[in-house]
Amino acid sequence: MLYIGGIMRPEGLTAIGLPNKKKHAHNTTPVTEEQVRICKEWIQKFCKERKTINTMISSYRLKHEVEEWSNNSIENGAFIAAAIDSGYQYKQDGDSPNALFNLSIINK
Repeated sequence: MLYIGGIMRPEGLTAIGLPNKKKHAHNTTPVTEEQVRICKEWIQKFCKERKTINTMISSYRLKHEVEEWSNNSIENGAFIAAAIDSGYQYKQDGDSPNALFNLSIINK
C-alpha cells in the first residue's frame, strides 16, 4: 500500500486498475483525482457497505455506472481508488486489473 494524499492506496494502482500478470504491459498512467472525486460522490449517493465482498459486480462495471450517472469518462483505477478512499474493503478479481468490494448499490 502507498500513502497518497493522506490515503492508503494499493501499490501499482494506475488508471487501468490493479497490477496484474497479463501478457500486455500494465499502463502506468496515474489515476486522475477529479475522476476519484466524481466516483466518491456516486459511491456516497448510491452504495452501502456489506459484510462480505460482492463477487457479482466488479470495479469495471461500477465505473460504467458512474460514467452513465456523471456523463464523464471514468477510469477503472479511479473507481478503485475512490472505493478504497471511502473505506471499502477490496480484493483483486482474479488476474484482472479489476477489484471487488464489500459494497452494494442502493437507491439508483
